[in-house]
Amino acid sequence: VASCQDITIQLDAGGNASITVNDIDNGSSDTCGIASSTLDRTNFTCADIGVNVVTLTITDNNGNSSSCTANVTVEDTIAPLAVCQNITVPLDASGMAIITAMDVDGGSSDFCGIASRMIDVTSFDCSNIGANQVMLTVMDGSGNTDTCMATVTVEDVTPPAVVCQNITVQLDASGTVTINAIDLDNGSTDACGIATYSLNNSFFTCSSIGANSVILTVTDTSGNSSSCNAIVTVEDTVGPSVSCQDITVQLDASGVAFIDPSAINSGSSDACGIANVSISQSTFDCNDLGANNVTLSVTDVNGNTSSCTAVVTVVDTVDPVLDCPSDQVVSIPNGTSYNVPDYFANGLVTASDNCTDPLTNYSQNPTPGTLLDVGTYTVSVTITDNNGNSESCNFQLTVDFLLGTPDAQNVSQINLLPNPAREYILADNLDKAGVQKISLYDLNGRLIKEIHVDGTTNSVMIDTSELASNLYLLYIYTESGLVSRKFIKE
Repeated sequence: VASCQDITIQLDAGGNASITVNDIDNGSSDTCGIASSTLDRTNFTCADIGVNVVTLTITDNNGNSSSCTANVTVEDTIAPLAVCQNITVPLDASGMAIITAMDVDGGSSDFCGIASRMIDVTSFDCSNIGANQVMLTVMDGSGNTDTCMATVTVEDVTPPAVVCQNITVQLDASGTVTINAIDLDNGSTDACGIATYSLNNSFFTCSSIGANSVILTVTDTSGNSSSCNAIVTVEDTVGPSVSCQDITVQLDASGVAFIDPSAINSGSSDACGIANVSISQSTFDCNDLGANNVTLSVTDVNGNTSSCTAVVTVVDTVDPVLDCPSDQVVSIPNGTSYNVPDYFANGLVTASDNCTDPLTNYSQNPTPGTLLDVGTYTVSVTITDNNGNSESCNFQLTVDFLLGTPDAQNVSQINLLPNPAREYILADNLDKAGVQKISLYDLNGRLIKEIHVDGTTNSVMIDTSELASNLYLLYIYTESGLVSRKFIKE
């Protein structure tokens, strides 16, 4: 009688298992004795995992046989061999990286085959940059598992997305301007964050006016960098610093005064340089006496202009020009007085002034109309212009008595040759009239020269070469009186 029992067996590490008749024989017997016991299969592999029906056949000594079946349950209880490998993964432009279990599997194995691989972390972001420990779990078809640890190094290799913008900046009063990198940034981004912004040039001066190419470099937290070019247009919109000073100027003898911008410019400056300095008025005359507002305009090399106002006080300190006659000699009859004339009114004293015309403020001493006796007097004339400047001159006035009526016959013998004269005039036969002095006057009564003789001199040559062409008078003092003669200078 064949008797079977169900059994469970485990595959070995090689994925194999075997059984014998004794493993499933559950006490088979025969009265006459059992000649043989056989199984229809004894070896099992991974393919047999589960319940397998095995037939036991018992044959007695007489050739009779009997069979029974048993369930042989094949089990795999040996865990797989999990093998890990370390990997490095880069983050993408969005700052993410995804891995699978196969990425960290370094050759895991199981004789019956691996059913699944799993890892505890599959996604990484910027917060995971660096080394990360990941557990790989390997499971075979029977649910046996093994684990190992892999190092996943996450790297950020994507440079920032850099975006530039052009800007315009103005120099300050010192002629400089400094910009920041953020001024040129127009929204640069990086998934893991930007660490620094830098420029290849951030300082500009007067020499930078116009368009300047500047490189903006953006570096992320992992040291990746990108650059772009921006145009920085530098402008100078600051006008010069102007400074004026008030001045006083004197009119010259012609009644004119000139100034240039430097006269009222008191240290005007510009950081980038001054191109032009001008004033609203540079010429002054008598009409400008007193305070005048003059505008100083300073233009820099970039066309900016600033102005200030100075007070230019114009004064007249030039005295009038006064021309007195030469010393005068007059003769009066005995017993009379000489009535002093108004020398300025009758034109014997002339005057001019750079600003006052006509000159009307004058004084004379002795005053006109004063009666003088015989003698020598100093006549003083003072002229004052409208601005208080004055000038004086003096000349001698000699008053003599007429000595009588000259002898007509003696006087008639006095000759003046040639007449008209050019270089000289010769007066002869002077001794006949006892001539003592000859005085030469112009028609204004101005004494030009005097010649003294001793009464016995026969002739005198008078130099007329320097006289202007005109009519002149010679007063001849004789021993018997004063006579006059006229002559013409050609």
